[in-house]
Amino acid sequence: MPVIFESEKHLQILDLIEMKDYLTPDYLSKQLNISQRSIFNYIDQLNSDLEGIATIRNKRGKGYFLTIFDRKKFNEVIQYNKERTTESDSLIKRIAFIVGCLIEDTGVDTLDELAYKLNIARSTLVKDLKKASVLLNPYDLKIAGKPNKGMKIEGSELSLRSFIIEHLYEYLYRRSSIESEVEKALKGIIQQLNLEAATEKRFIRTIVVSLDRLKGGHRVALPEKYRKLCGSTGYTIAREVGKEIEKRFSISIPEEEVLFLTLPIAGRHTPTDITSVAHIPVPAEITELINDIVERIAFEMNFLLDLKSIKRELEYHLYFMINRLIFGIHSPNPLLNQVKRKYPLAFKMAEIAGEVIHEKIDLKPSQDELGYLALYFEIYLSENEFKIKTFNRVAVVCSTGRGSAKLISIQLKKVLGNKLTIDLYSDKEADPRILSKYDIIFTTVPLPDSPGMPVIRIEEIFDEAKITRQIENLVYLQSRKKTEAPPSHSSLLGILLSRDRFSVLDSEDYIESVRIMAEKLVEQGFVDDGFPERLIEREKKSTMVFDNFIALPHTINHGSDHIILSVGVFRKTVLHGDKPIRILFLLALPENIGEEEGLLVKLYNEIMRISQDEKWVLRLGDSRTYEQFLLCLGEGSE
Repeated sequence: MPVIFESEKHLQILDLIEMKDYLTPDYLSKQLNISQRSIFNYIDQLNSDLEGIATIRNKRGKGYFLTIFDRKKFNEVIQYNKERTTESDSLIKRIAFIVGCLIEDTGVDTLDELAYKLNIARSTLVKDLKKASVLLNPYDLKIAGKPNKGMKIEGSELSLRSFIIEHLYEYLYRRSSIESEVEKALKGIIQQLNLEAATEKRFIRTIVVSLDRLKGGHRVALPEKYRKLCGSTGYTIAREVGKEIEKRFSISIPEEEVLFLTLPIAGRHTPTDITSVAHIPVPAEITELINDIVERIAFEMNFLLDLKSIKRELEYHLYFMINRLIFGIHSPNPLLNQVKRKYPLAFKMAEIAGEVIHEKIDLKPSQDELGYLALYFEIYLSENEFKIKTFNRVAVVCSTGRGSAKLISIQLKKVLGNKLTIDLYSDKEADPRILSKYDIIFTTVPLPDSPGMPVIRIEEIFDEAKITRQIENLVYLQSRKKTEAPPSHSSLLGILLSRDRFSVLDSEDYIESVRIMAEKLVEQGFVDDGFPERLIEREKKSTMVFDNFIALPHTINHGSDHIILSVGVFRKTVLHGDKPIRILFLLALPENIGEEEGLLVKLYNEIMRISQDEKWVLRLGDSRTYEQFLLCLGEGSE
């Protein structure tokens, strides 16, 4: 299967890096007119796409450089993606030309006339018109008329302008005389506004399209709700710009055009420097909405978010996002797929927030908007993620000499920090009485006698990320008075699951299966007697069933201070509503989640990562024994 890049930016990054030995993130950011965070995300995706073919690395003090392992395959990937980009670019150019023709005042065009103007076959034009219709549909625009008698675009002027700004501007106006005139005339005002780059870009485009359409006699008509923008900060800016346009271009800018120019300011994205919008008051309704979102997430996921550290940024993000929803401002998110893949828990939280927004203000955020919102939840999760317990004294047991032991010591300090004391022992010196005084022991060989302290088996050269995960898992086990080291491949799910809490489910009814699993936990003494009824009642109110065959029933358990995990796999796919289910992860949560909240977050993350990989889900669903399930958990989808 060919390597297909998600964005043209991937090709542009490779072209730039291939031309020079080293390129800094700042240089790439300026060249591509995107943020450094976007550069990091694009490079992460490139390294994933090009695994085994090439890699981009960062050398401290110099920047990114490209290493190519297989030149032939690399060239094939570049050529294939450039051809795809060219084909896509040509199609968009044709659609831009088609729309440009159909919105002209010179009359409607027939199919043959358009084909002649484009110099393409009639059959190709028919296909292009179908693709154009798909693009136009979300904007309530359509190509009306009959091919042999003439066609035109029908829809509101506002919708048409939005479509032009978001899809066709580059082909209809980029580097045009009207764009140059607008940029020259408004340069001073725009600079004084100190807008973030994306908002400034959209603002200029809005001005250019508004001016051009006005000159052609096309005035915008806005619904009454747009009057709410009068008196806003964006409206004040738009009025100032409108007056300058009237003076420079000798044209009258009516009130509704001023409101149209207000839209990119009202629907901007929260700037990096939050102080630049501090003068804009955030309505009390936004704060109430955040409280409702926190409550819903607490109900759905059983952990309480303390959003103080990102509260101000989140308030402004929701304020501007709701403006975009109210006034129909589309906001494409080029990082959406990466956000879903890398931050599944944060995206799930954003989906819950989206449901609250829909219920409270009758506006439904798009997937693109949820992707932007998820970034704020990911910031919170990252700032509050589980930190590795501080170890004061660490022992390293190694059988291959002092050099290898020293290398292990250096690697461990990267994971655990430089303040701890690490003592090195050969396998012959590994006396349990000596080792018992250490907080944790890392060894390359089996220890004949248990020192009674946590022990982790490692290789001389190890994967630091895997060891970090293994230490985290061990700390969770210690909280349950267990000191056995988890295998290096173990997930938290595998650690928390036990043979007696794994079931193969024969029932074809979801609720009945949940009840069976819950009652089994009561019999085994893991949960209190009222747990099954609370769980069923909660499932009837709200259930967490993901799109990829996974359900996650959970509720409070008065019978334990720890999270209890039970897993059931259905022999056949079961439907709950319209959602198919193969695996049931049942969680019994302590009334006071306390120290186990970090564990719960990590469990959610693991389950959601599994849910993103349909092959992995189906393999897990085919497990018929506890051992098969654990093996599949460790192996992933490979």
